[in-house]
Amino acid sequence: MFTKDERIRLIEFCLLNELMRNISLGTVNPTTCGSHSDMDIFTFFSSLDFLSKEFLRIKEINYNDFNSLKKLGIEMENKMLNITNGANTHKGMIFHFLLILASILQENSLEESRDRIKYLARFSFDKDFYNPCNKSYMRYNKNKVLGARGEALKAYDFPYNLDLEENNLDKAFLLLCNYSEDTNIINRRGYEFYLSFKKKISSYLLGEITLDYLENFCLKNNISAGGSCDLVSIFIFYKLLRFNYKNFKEVLL
Repeated sequence: MFTKDERIRLIEFCLLNELMRNISLGTVNPTTCGSHSDMDIFTFFSSLDFLSKEFLRIKEINYNDFNSLKKLGIEMENKMLNITNGANTHKGMIFHFLLILASILQENSLEESRDRIKYLARFSFDKDFYNPCNKSYMRYNKNKVLGARGEALKAYDFPYNLDLEENNLDKAFLLLCNYSEDTNIINRRGYEFYLSFKKKISSYLLGEITLDYLENFCLKNNISAGGSCDLVSIFIFYKLLRFNYKNFKEVLL
């Protein structure tokens, strides 16, 4: 049986590795704050240390009930904002990882756990989502963008199936930026600008523009591909789970 400290370190490992990218695209990494004036790498460290412990609270609730997961997630978000002086370092990550961890606790295989994620994600479309004043609902109504909810409904299909010969986080980040519905960018600059950002990513992957140009484009336009960073964490997490599902489930129990 794993000790509590060992469980915390394993969860923290999965959250920490996402930050170790060389490419920023407006996000925080070890060398830059990107487009963020309210956070740096140390803000993430303080949030990360807290969250890796908080995720273990999932065993104290009815983790097959979305409302219970949502309540825990809101509590974690509020504590995170208090620790970071209002900086949103991991809001999306809290949503994603609570769903993933809940599914692992209930299922005996990785594929079964992904079906469980799809089941739980359906309940994220509750009465709060359909409030006409809800930013997520307005975004969906206008552009059919579901963001984090949409990724969960697909059980994170793209990061799960992303197969790189080398565990190259920068390559994974770029491919996920090119794929994802990154609502961080949409919220900052709108849907049309988000589409132009994806075109820039494609141009870079085809060798048509330089990385410096792409990085400066993000800083100049004050955007941050934070939603895609969340998917990098999920990519790393599934790399671990693919060969260690039983062991990781034991970590959580």
